[in-house]
Amino acid sequence: MYGMKPFLVVALLATTPLWPQQQAPPPDAPSAAGADGLTTEWNIQKTIHAVGIQASRLIPLLDDVRPAEWVDKGAPDAYVTQLRDLRAELGYAARTAQELLQDADDLGKAFELFMRLDSSRGMYRSLVQGVRTYQNPALADLLESVELEGDAPRSHFRNYLIELATMKERELKIIDQEAQRCRGMLIRQPAARPAPKRKPPAAALPPPASSPVPPAVKGAKP
Repeated sequence: MYGMKPFLVVALLATTPLWPQQQAPPPDAPSAAGADGLTTEWNIQKTIHAVGIQASRLIPLLDDVRPAEWVDKGAPDAYVTQLRDLRAELGYAARTAQELLQDADDLGKAFELFMRLDSSRGMYRSLVQGVRTYQNPALADLLESVELEGDAPRSHFRNYLIELATMKERELKIIDQEAQRCRGMLIRQPAARPAPKRKPPAAALPPPASSPVPPAVKGAKP
């Protein structure tokens, strides 16, 4: 379980070029984090909703992208497949965001949303470059400007995911430490002595047989 966070942090750091860092707020600015250091529920709900809406917003913009026509201009036909995959990935990201709104503490779902957003952003930027080269630079500028509007919520979500992973790891450590403490207490307890076996009660002896009265002798005086 503890190996999950290092993998998560490596994945987040690997996507740094696509996920601009959030600038620290000024010292007098109110903090969005709660008492436990985790972003408050109200703020993260806004962030998750924003990244979901942004993913949905990009899908119809792709209607004007026509990579099949680029092939005649020397573009690789892989752009056609990339456009199809991008539409699907953006749809998955939007639905995953809706699911995460029901339980923002679901680390698995949050990580899935992060990876879908990261994957779709890489494909989106590749297609924008194709539009700029093979179709219409003005359209490429429009696509790029709309996509950049999602930088802030994506950055907030990335930071929240790191917070959530850290909190979950801390909880697992506490649980593990408590389990080890309980196991240690049980080991240190003396073994219970077996109760002495009770002897079965002695069987009652039958009463002694009464001596038979001898028969009276004739002529004997009493």
